[in-house]
Amino acid sequence: MSNVFNLIGEDVFAEKLDTQNILLAGLLEAQGGSIKPTSWAQVQAIVRAGLAGKVFHIGDRLSCKKGEQVLEWDVIGIDHDTPADSQYTHSMTLQLHGLLAAKAIDESEALYCSPTGLTAGTYHFTLPSGYETSFGGGQTYQFTLTQDVPGFGCIMLNWH
Repeated sequence: MSNVFNLIGEDVFAEKLDTQNILLAGLLEAQGGSIKPTSWAQVQAIVRAGLAGKVFHIGDRLSCKKGEQVLEWDVIGIDHDTPADSQYTHSMTLQLHGLLAAKAIDESEALYCSPTGLTAGTYHFTLPSGYETSFGGGQTYQFTLTQDVPGFGCIMLNWH
């Protein structure tokens, strides 16, 4: 006797069942319930079904393991970016949490960078005296901002 698994294949059936469950979860979310995906495959299916905005919000954090290290990802966009593969129409943009803090900056050096930004005004910065003197070690710099620097915006030093 044949069953559904034999007719369409177990993998295809499981994928269709996952998609159906995600769609039902999206309906639940629309009614005020919630869904918590437990795998990246579920996250991907939610996004591809166009339900990311019902399940995730900008600022949500997802995590995964790389070896023993836990990596955290911030949701920074939903349907903001166009998928590179034209067969897909929905997207969710993730950014590795704390990525900016880990970024090495060379040549023009960041004098100031903050997640909250910097308001317009006059500022004084003194570079540490142990800093290379040919690049201003121990010197104080004054500058005036006429506009606010947005969150994660950087003020750069130009050594040239």
